[in-house]
Amino acid sequence: MAEFKQNKEEKKVGPFTVKQFIWFVLGLAIAANALVFLVLGLIDDYAGINNSILTLPNSSMKEMMGGIGFTWFGAITLVLAALIIALSLSFSSKDDDREKERTSRREQRLKAMREQEANQQKVVLDFSGTSAQEESK
Repeated sequence: MAEFKQNKEEKKVGPFTVKQFIWFVLGLAIAANALVFLVLGLIDDYAGINNSILTLPNSSMKEMMGGIGFTWFGAITLVLAALIIALSLSFSSKDDDREKERTSRREQRLKAMREQEANQQKVVLDFSGTSAQEESK
């Protein structure tokens, strides 16, 4: 039976893996949504517009969410978005640092192997069974 090997390397999108990129974009979308709610809440609270179209949805949300209107909902979701973005950037930089460390260790091993090869004395046997060192003496 043929065995199938799974490729565990994740595809990269720039400095991110696909998962990290999806979380980063999700965090940006939540941040944009939070800014919209924050601005709408501030407009409704402080603009003083009579018969505003934002008053009814804001008051309905306050009743439904226990006193959390557009402004506070926007602030809370903005903090959540900042946390998601910070975590995705943190994991991306950690993976990048790990990759750089792996390549530097590999270069050090290759350099040590080259130095070891250069320091070793090579003995070449010809067809007569004598070594090149013995002939030169």
